[in-house]
Amino acid sequence: MIFDSPQILVLRKKYKKQPDFLVPHIILLDKLEKLSGERAYLEDIISSVSEKKQKDWLGRLLSEYHEQYMGAWFEMMLVGWCRDIGQVDIEPNLVGNFPDLSIMVGKKKIVIEARALLKTAEERNEEILSSGLIWALSQIKKSYVVEILEVSSSQFPDWSDFKDRAEKWLNTNPEEKFTYEDGSITVILQTLKITDADFKTVQVIESAGDPRWIDSDPVKQPLRKKAGQHKAIRQASYPYVIALYLESIFLSSKEVVKAWFGNETYVIDIDKHQVVNSYIDKSGIHFLGSRVLHTTVSGTLVFKYEWDKKEKRRCLIASYIQNPFAKVYINPKIFPVGARYVVKERGLKGFRMGWERWEEN
Repeated sequence: MIFDSPQILVLRKKYKKQPDFLVPHIILLDKLEKLSGERAYLEDIISSVSEKKQKDWLGRLLSEYHEQYMGAWFEMMLVGWCRDIGQVDIEPNLVGNFPDLSIMVGKKKIVIEARALLKTAEERNEEILSSGLIWALSQIKKSYVVEILEVSSSQFPDWSDFKDRAEKWLNTNPEEKFTYEDGSITVILQTLKITDADFKTVQVIESAGDPRWIDSDPVKQPLRKKAGQHKAIRQASYPYVIALYLESIFLSSKEVVKAWFGNETYVIDIDKHQVVNSYIDKSGIHFLGSRVLHTTVSGTLVFKYEWDKKEKRRCLIASYIQNPFAKVYINPKIFPVGARYVVKERGLKGFRMGWERWEEN
């Protein structure tokens, strides 16, 4: 259905001669042997849903626009993940609303709204540039290890010109650093001495990039939007969970915790060199002054992926973040996650939350 469709045939022809770093992700999924298991997995999932949903997923999954592809891919992978927990319904009609899906666990129907939070345009361009430089250098049939020391760019270079000039450098003066400039990009390279190196093509390593300030701001608006959807469902006291996929390597479940609750501040006894207390600064979206918001969200599932060599596919891995203010409680242990951020202690003055690792019961 997906990988024998007329749309994929058109895309294969269009991108047949393009290097991997310049093709849409659906083409990589289509062609790479290491993802053969994922192709079968997605075919199985799409074959089990209604014709209407098949058309929706197929149209977006086979899109050349990354946002469309990733949204459909995550929804399909999430359905597969949820099927290991309970009975899944796609876009069920609940009090006149149609959420992304629901899971029946025992006698409890849990509503899930999904969102894929993608890399920024800057991150994607940096990724393409890095992959392109590595690809171009690896086309050179010489036994060198080349380190990319510095890159400054406003747009992508002419890849063939970059490759030709780098090859000329390796032919004439490889002991000296090489600077490539074409008016829009500057790349500085050097060779590394590797004893008894015998490579068929140039091997490439990259220097560590500049440090980045990582904050939770990019996560806040997607959470707010999902927390405000399907008011009738939330008011009907269904357990309501947000499933958030984080594509960026710079975002994790810790940033989602900060987005909900704010930054954690520690009180330290200087004389004893010990942390004696901690509190959150209430800069998260749960708080508006003294008010607590989003009490109809039971919790948040945060997803990344890991590669499963045996299954030949990517597998979703999750963390769960409990909402301690939720009107409808869900037992966090129903979700097979790697870690949970949950209420660990309750008292007359409040509660304390913290991370705990999942243990199989």
